[in-house]
Amino acid sequence: MTNEEIGVIFQNIMQSKNVGLLVLKNDKVRHINKNFKNYLNTLGIEASYKTLLDINENYNQDFQIYKKYSFLENLLEKYKKFNSNDNEDRTHHTMALSKSNLELFYTGFVHNGEKYNVFTLKPLHKNLKLMNNKFFELLKNISKLSTEILSNSNFKSYDVFNQIFSILEKEMMLDAFIISLEDDDFMYINFGKIKAHDLSDLYLPKYSLTGYVSTQKQSIYIKNSLEIDMQEGFKIFHASKPEVYSVFGIPFDVGNGLKGAILFERKGYDSFLKPEIKILEELSYTILSILKFAKLYEDLNNEKEKIYDLAIKDKLTNAYNRVFLGEYLENALEKAKRYGEKYVLIFVDIDGFKSINDKHGHNYGDTCLVFFAETIFNCIRNSDILARYGGDEFLIVLNETSLSEAKKIIDRINIKLQNSLFKLSISYGLLELDKNLTIEENLNIVDNLMYKMKYKK
Repeated sequence: MTNEEIGVIFQNIMQSKNVGLLVLKNDKVRHINKNFKNYLNTLGIEASYKTLLDINENYNQDFQIYKKYSFLENLLEKYKKFNSNDNEDRTHHTMALSKSNLELFYTGFVHNGEKYNVFTLKPLHKNLKLMNNKFFELLKNISKLSTEILSNSNFKSYDVFNQIFSILEKEMMLDAFIISLEDDDFMYINFGKIKAHDLSDLYLPKYSLTGYVSTQKQSIYIKNSLEIDMQEGFKIFHASKPEVYSVFGIPFDVGNGLKGAILFERKGYDSFLKPEIKILEELSYTILSILKFAKLYEDLNNEKEKIYDLAIKDKLTNAYNRVFLGEYLENALEKAKRYGEKYVLIFVDIDGFKSINDKHGHNYGDTCLVFFAETIFNCIRNSDILARYGGDEFLIVLNETSLSEAKKIIDRINIKLQNSLFKLSISYGLLELDKNLTIEENLNIVDNLMYKMKYKK
């Protein structure tokens, strides 16, 4: 560091009447002003540079001070490392101390073989207007981001919250952001990140910290996560080894099953400033709007799926109907022609089903059909399909399966049906889809094969 650089540092410091200054040269005090001592008193620390810096002598006896003011411990580690390393040229560290609205700055540098350590304490109130402007821009950017993602047809709330966390992590040095929803006896983590660790889609007990916050009537600020006085039965679950975190928690209940808590966390004791808490409160309204939109989006999609299922599935057996089957087979035939894909058709029918209905009634017959379909579903893959062709006639379509494998599958189905309480037997026809024939011609062939088996019984 040059003389000019050192001169600029001290000139800037000395021009301000509000800055507290402590300068050490080779671990000896060269200057400590009245402001620095007064600010230490504001923090509740004895007005002595030794309390801050004499690590070897005072660290153990003043442990309670360091435990209460965790920033001192972090600062001392940097100071100790710098002064024990002959090769290190410089280091610096800045931290806002929200407890007294002060900002602490430390820098260490080597000049002409001498080691200098400079500490300053200054009030933050002159920067509040600047901070508010910064936070306003932050909210504006998040709002713009949310609007862009919400208008996307493939909207996912996780994507919005993940980008919000990225902004907060960068602009506000946030360490954790968690949104949890009450779910019976658990708290479901709708979105959760602690630095790079993703906690989304996990379930925590309701007696966890998120559950505790959700029971509150208003937002709460926890200065020290290790010393929180929660009511009996609640406790904190740590993702890693316990550390001191400041936590700002916001409970919410916006109806439609959306009740839970939002948690913002940062390492250190009492590490959030009042303007930061205010901006996080404002941000919570955006987060809740996204949650409500996501719930509405999910409900609409579920409704669309139900309507679609009603259009393509048999209501009784949940097998596909003939409308869907026709479209599926047309696509299968096209793939067989273009790409050589293989499909096996199994036309299957319950033997004596009319007699079952006549003897036991239609309700019993319907129960047999449901069991029949469930048995088939349990024996085929998700990539295969089952369609109700009519009455007790069903068509199974197996893709990329040989006739010999298809025979094993239908035999397994037959054994399960015969050994069931219903004692059902079946007749079936097997056919590899012929790409040179039409769908109707293929269906006629496999249907005739099924009836040939039935007539032989």
